[in-house]
Amino acid sequence: VLDTLARVVATQWSEQFGQPVVVVNRLGAAGMLAFSELAASRDSHSVIFSGQTALTVQPNVHANLSYRVEDFSPICQMFEVPFALVVGPDSPFKNFQQFADAARANPGKMLLGHPGTASFPHLLGAALAKHADYPIMDIPYRSMADQIKDVIGGSINSTVLSVGSFNPAIVRAIAV
Repeated sequence: VLDTLARVVATQWSEQFGQPVVVVNRLGAAGMLAFSELAASRDSHSVIFSGQTALTVQPNVHANLSYRVEDFSPICQMFEVPFALVVGPDSPFKNFQQFADAARANPGKMLLGHPGTASFPHLLGAALAKHADYPIMDIPYRSMADQIKDVIGGSINSTVLSVGSFNPAIVRAIAV
């Protein structure tokens, strides 16, 4: 979703400024890799198009970030994205209650895929587990494509994805 939005904005900026605007997609570590790279570049012509996690959550979770929050100046909020807990097409869980009941009955067996420790999807999955009082084993992934592939294939039981980033004919949302 972020990459698509960034490319739409880049196209508009290219037309407005009369020069190319290049989008470079840096995956991994819940946005920390991209922020680290940009901070190290000291490039005054670069803009990062990102969710909030790397500036709001990660500095409170990781003591030794390679960037400082104060090195960045937010420009504006571009989007708001709802998230969903999704399961694969062959999952026996038709709703969140069934999922939570099975997780409580099988401690340590429910695997939650997410894009990185302390990423918003990871925290949302953990909050759902805490709220419904069930244990979850979290599995960090480098890309959403790998998460979706593994939830479809049954390697993991669930993942948290932004609404609009998955095909509901392929995976099933059981909580939004």
